[in-house]
Amino acid sequence: MVLIGIFYFQYQKSLKPKITIAYPNGGETIEKNSIQTIKWITKGVPQNYKIAISIRRITDAVIEGQEFDPIIFTDLPNSGSAEWLVSDTYPEGDYLLGINAYASTPVINPINDESDAVFRITE
Repeated sequence: MVLIGIFYFQYQKSLKPKITIAYPNGGETIEKNSIQTIKWITKGVPQNYKIAISIRRITDAVIEGQEFDPIIFTDLPNSGSAEWLVSDTYPEGDYLLGINAYASTPVINPINDESDAVFRITE
């Protein structure tokens, strides 16, 4: 009986929709004013779901507000990638991307992920 329960739990877990950032996902160095292809992988996410991507700076200093818009894209098609012109308004430093898949706005119960580790934006 226990084996059946474990199998059922693993089966249910594998059915849960999932989105994963593939690039940049940590350790990369990206130059300002370059064009990067943000890539993601979905499993079980309906094709008609939209994608939103945001960025946040990781720093030890306390910063009042952001120096830049944290939203990179909203309402993208769930295509697996998007071309990103890395703005020169981003201060040099370490960043994480966040990604959300959602059915419609307002966004309720998004499927989300964040970069596994920081990537660096440089001059």
